[in-house]
Amino acid sequence: MTKAKYSTSISRAITDFLTEDDWNYTFDAEKGRFQFILSTNKKLKNISYIISVREDSYIVYATSPIGPSADNPEEMARMAEFICRANFGLVNGNFELDFRDGEIRYKTYVNCDGIVPTEEIIRSSIFVIASMYKRYADGITDVLFKDITPEEAIKNCEQETASAISDALHKLLQASPEGPLAEKLQHLLEFASDTEDEDDDNGLIELIPEDDDDYSAEDKIIVDDYEADEKQDEEDEDNDNEEKDDGEETVIHTESEEEEDDDDDNGDEIVDETLLDLSDFLKNLKDDSTD
Repeated sequence: MTKAKYSTSISRAITDFLTEDDWNYTFDAEKGRFQFILSTNKKLKNISYIISVREDSYIVYATSPIGPSADNPEEMARMAEFICRANFGLVNGNFELDFRDGEIRYKTYVNCDGIVPTEEIIRSSIFVIASMYKRYADGITDVLFKDITPEEAIKNCEQETASAISDALHKLLQASPEGPLAEKLQHLLEFASDTEDEDDDNGLIELIPEDDDDYSAEDKIIVDDYEADEKQDEEDEDNDNEEKDDGEETVIHTESEEEEDDDDDNGDEIVDETLLDLSDFLKNLKDDSTD
């Protein structure tokens, strides 16, 4: 049997990550392939992972334990529609449906041309899949076993995510009701509320896992299109400042103002702590939605 050509530096980096992160995995040195299982408390209990290492890249596949019957055209068509609706708007990987046997899997691809993947790159490529299964697992089972359309199943999955984020932001806003952070939280809350009310929820909010607690993942919030709104706010603020700068005199900071500046210097720490609280809160949402 011919040994597959793959990068040993990439495979070593993945080996180091899986070992240090305490994964129970196997590695086929002939094929350059890792295999392991991710156990969750969702309806899809065990997700089977394969990491296939190539010469300048690697691909992560994660296969669902259930799927439609390839002998049932109607079931296959329903699941194909669900997969297409779920994939629309995803930015890191995608679901796949094999029409030969009904297998469902999620795939991420990492280009390593000229680099060795860092721990963070490897972590993200593995846990983004866990996050997507967390989000859409109930929809997969609903399409297979309930009298529900793929469109309704997708709406349920994405509205549940938007509602969870909205609740988390409300909690954080109550803890930090004033200051710049509160303004950002309010902005995010308004966006999440608008998204939750949308008739066509096209994946504007995604949960991307970063760490490996409680099914080996913490969640960060990434809100698409928020940057455009933030950029517009900054431009408006710059215009206001330019008007104020005309004829404005030099201002000497008082001691109290210097104290305020010190408080601003600590802003990053406050934001980090608050986002960590949000991550912990979002992790616990899985238990609330488990049957």
